[in-house]
Amino acid sequence: MNHQFLQTLDVIVLYATFLGVAPGLIVVFTDRFRQQPSPKEYGVLFAVIVGIGVLLSLPAISIVAAVGLLVLGLARLSARYALSGTSYERELTPARLFPGDRARLMLRFANDKLLPLSWVVITDPIRHGLVRPGGALDEYIRFSGGVEVQDNLGQGLVNRTAVGPFQSVIREYEVEGLKRGVYTMEPARVVTGDLFGVFHRETEMGSPLDIVVYPKIYSPDEIPLPLRRAIGEMVVRRVLHEDPALIAGSREYQPGDPLNRMHWKSTARTMRLQVKRHDASTTAQIMIALNLNTYLHVWQGIDLERMEAAIELAGSLAVWALERGFAVGLRTNGIIAGAEAMSRIAPSASPRQPGAVLEHLARIAFSGRHSAQTVLVDESRYLSSGSTIVFVTPIITPDIIQVLTSRALKDRIAVVYCGRYAAPVIRGVPVHLVSPPERARRAAS
Repeated sequence: MNHQFLQTLDVIVLYATFLGVAPGLIVVFTDRFRQQPSPKEYGVLFAVIVGIGVLLSLPAISIVAAVGLLVLGLARLSARYALSGTSYERELTPARLFPGDRARLMLRFANDKLLPLSWVVITDPIRHGLVRPGGALDEYIRFSGGVEVQDNLGQGLVNRTAVGPFQSVIREYEVEGLKRGVYTMEPARVVTGDLFGVFHRETEMGSPLDIVVYPKIYSPDEIPLPLRRAIGEMVVRRVLHEDPALIAGSREYQPGDPLNRMHWKSTARTMRLQVKRHDASTTAQIMIALNLNTYLHVWQGIDLERMEAAIELAGSLAVWALERGFAVGLRTNGIIAGAEAMSRIAPSASPRQPGAVLEHLARIAFSGRHSAQTVLVDESRYLSSGSTIVFVTPIITPDIIQVLTSRALKDRIAVVYCGRYAAPVIRGVPVHLVSPPERARRAAS
């Protein structure tokens, strides 16, 4: 009787000791380290329980702990191969927007293997500080849903889903461009793991996707005078010049013809000196010089509204002139991310030129190290004598006036002024005062 009592008491003590081990270990892991036990700590816990069960001849407990170890191993194995055979694609249609336009964003995550994924979290970080630093994302571009604040206080498009074997999940969003700029969806961060969420696997998928919002373009009806007058005056001054790329034939040499125009094949054939005859080009070249400085000194800051007005006017002038057959170029003292030199697009009448100019204006940021005077002086040297410069600026300073009235720019420049104050009268230089309709600009934003 006493022996049986002691044996029963011994079993009770062992069970009590065993039952206190698991809670004790959990308390140590969670309270001491203030975090959830890691998979390795779970494995140690199950192994300890198996050992205690074997030592105490408690098969039920040993089996349960062994099953836990087996499940933990299978979970680790499934998490190891969770991201194998997966792919992620993004597509934006259309790829370019104007303020107020909408596009369709399609996201597709595919799982091309037999192992299903019980949970997947896909985060597309959105960077929107290239043109305008700071500010909430929905002030510049708006998604129909899914945007969340991240741990780094940035914002991203988040999708949570599950994917079966050899299946794919497609999500579609509507994107509305509100303000000019480039909004980059960086490579997506994909997190998945085992069924129980014990083991995690993380990787980056997809290439960066730029959502480009062009500046607002105004028609001549919205801005009635300067578009017609600033460019119309240049039509009168446009000169015909010979285009060396267009050879129309040959003619007999005349005293004073340059030797580099000699047509030697015709000379050999006719046995008389011949020179090349070129066709006349009727395409006038217009360089739009854009000043992004809005105050006399750079340290005074930037008037964003005036800067955006200047950009919108430059884009409107470029599109208006290109539609009428002019060869148009663009030069600014602004900067583009990753570019050190001043930004310049050579004059061209190519059908691709409107897109190139608008893309450039969408990516342009604040003014750089170069002044508007530097831009004007450089362009007066770059361009031929038959080309004309349209200077779009929100500010006119004494230094700018000195350059505008220089001999190099005489009869070659027109000024489109969009500042807040009255424009000064500049002798010999036409100055056109214009401001984009405030109602239209607010509606676009």
